Amino acid sequence: ELTRGVHHYKFIVDDVWKYAPEQATQSDNSGNINNVLDLSAYSLYNYKLPTEFEQARFAQYSQYIPDPSEYSTDAPTIPILLSKSTCVAVDPPTHRPSSIPLHCSSGHG
Repeated sequence: ELTRGVHHYKFIVDDVWKYAPEQATQSDNSGNINNVLDLSAYSLYNYKLPTEFEQARFAQYSQYIPDPSEYSTDAPTIPILLSKSTCVAVDPPTHRPSSIPLHCSSGHG
């Protein structure tokens, strides 16, 4: 973590020290141009995550009924690796190519 204050920096590109002209710059006492990052007035943003009660209280609810075309499309096809998984509710294949492992992991969120 950087301390509060003014920090000068450059980048090494192809073994040459360079500054980024699109970022803030400042000359040092020797006349070198450096990028500068001023953290003198930096203060940590203190954010608070809303509780479930607060989320529910401010949630937007409506009686909108979507058009059937919005939700009646077919589900996406299952990835080929999942069809080879022992987690699928079918018997695993009796013969499988050695290049396809008989395992996988999936997450649902």
